[in-house]
Amino acid sequence: MSGRTIHIFALSVLAFTGLAACASSEPAPYQIGRREPISLRDDGDMCGQSLVQNYVGLRANDTVREEVTRRSGAASVRWVEPGMAVTMDFRADRMTADLDEDGVVVSLRCG
Repeated sequence: MSGRTIHIFALSVLAFTGLAACASSEPAPYQIGRREPISLRDDGDMCGQSLVQNYVGLRANDTVREEVTRRSGAASVRWVEPGMAVTMDFRADRMTADLDEDGVVVSLRCG
């Protein structure tokens, strides 16, 4: 075989083995551009407040209330409007959502 034929043969073998490696049945452990879901709470977060802070500033309509309750995983959620009477007992597994006069979420905290 000539030098050029050997070179072409070697490139063909390398290309074939490269394609075979790409056809692996196991998924890559990390892929660029793919986001993993956030599922862990911050340390000491018993009511899931760290999972729902993106709802602060939104009006507490039925959809927001359902999503905060579901995503936080809190045992219960109480929606506190201005001037509303609430108990002062602290429950780490309860989410307290403070609202302003327009029904907008001001804060989400455990308690």
